[in-house]
Amino acid sequence: MTPEQRRTLIFVLLLCFVFLTGVAYLARYMRPSGMGWGREEPVIPSHPDAQNELRHKQEMLGWQSLTFEVNKNYPSTAVFDYYRGLLKSEGYSPIPTGQEPTWQPTDMEEGKRRLIMTGYWVDPEGLRVLQLDVSCVEEFTRDPESGRLISQEILPGQRVELTLSRKVFLPSDEG
Repeated sequence: MTPEQRRTLIFVLLLCFVFLTGVAYLARYMRPSGMGWGREEPVIPSHPDAQNELRHKQEMLGWQSLTFEVNKNYPSTAVFDYYRGLLKSEGYSPIPTGQEPTWQPTDMEEGKRRLIMTGYWVDPEGLRVLQLDVSCVEEFTRDPESGRLISQEILPGQRVELTLSRKVFLPSDEG
């Protein structure tokens, strides 16, 4: 290779490097702000009494979750109410589901059942949805003859799962 060809090759490679660096810069920092791109994803806030926190994050999908336990003997809706107030103060709006969130029974065992309360909020920009699931265990006793509920008690400790994900817009069937 002649010296002239070598200089031309080095010049072309340097030009390609500068071009690719510029494209990478623009791709990272100059995305349209109205789409929520180029910003840091919000972090799911923790609870002051959280134990055994476990965080998962999937950046490509814009998804993250936080799971923890609260072992104090709270009033049954205290953790849910804590997040409801915190999210409201940060500008999140509840997504109407047709009813106020309440404890819903799920799986049952002999003398025990899991209760779960779920709520959904949308962020101030309308780009992300936060789902909050609080679950606990309730012990109950039934009359062996009639099957009637005699006593029930929510046990101390709750499992909390928060999931923050980007909103997905589906095309509507309307013309």
